[in-house]
Amino acid sequence: MFWNRSKKVPSPTYPARPMVDPSAPPNPTDGELLVRLYHEIGMRAPELAREAIAGDRMLFGRHTGWVVTLLDLHEAAPTHRDIGWTLKAKKGRPTVVDCVTGFGDDPAAMAAQLWIRTSGACFLEMATGSKGRFAETLHREGCAPGVPGWHTISSNIVYYGEQPDEFEALSDALRDAAILGRADVTGLLDPAGPSGIKVFVNRTPDQLTAEVSVNGTRADDASGLLAAHPWPEVTGSATARFSAVAVRPLQAV
Repeated sequence: MFWNRSKKVPSPTYPARPMVDPSAPPNPTDGELLVRLYHEIGMRAPELAREAIAGDRMLFGRHTGWVVTLLDLHEAAPTHRDIGWTLKAKKGRPTVVDCVTGFGDDPAAMAAQLWIRTSGACFLEMATGSKGRFAETLHREGCAPGVPGWHTISSNIVYYGEQPDEFEALSDALRDAAILGRADVTGLLDPAGPSGIKVFVNRTPDQLTAEVSVNGTRADDASGLLAAHPWPEVTGSATARFSAVAVRPLQAV
């Protein structure tokens, strides 16, 4: 079962498939995931999908310069995929990195759904002008605390597992942990920004996995702090996760 607290999805009005750069056609495996990512983007922000070109392991916005790209950062199962994005295709521009693992009958579709609701939600928010359509801008009244001293954008919490009441409780506990405001991750942030932050918790009856990573690198102190939070007991597997982006230091606003 797959759940997410999300906003209403607009009706899509975009081409069935992205244009393909004939000089760099994707291989079949990468092409399948790129098409899945393209459709997830198009269902939410058709204006981005309409300008997309599929190239060598990437989707490229030919008018505005955004890039969503497939990376190889970790050695893991075939269904594990590293995905990065940037708003401007320029040499030296920071790439926001996240990783997802597909599962179920259609792992590529699930991986694309996980990405678009976490790191991809932050991408959509920033690529469309940060108007609150897809992700929350923190450090505002009524929002959870962001990374101290940084302008922070965060996705909703995505939660799933075997028992709805258990993974919903895990989601509530992750929200209450307020880990972005408590953990010190500034040493891993790119001073020029933006930096991607992944927060992941999986609970089983006999094991807890709690991890905070910044731009694909595990933040050990923050992960330890997250693991020490009081998590609810479960009878099956339950997962909750979200992504955030430390955009720039607040004093630079």
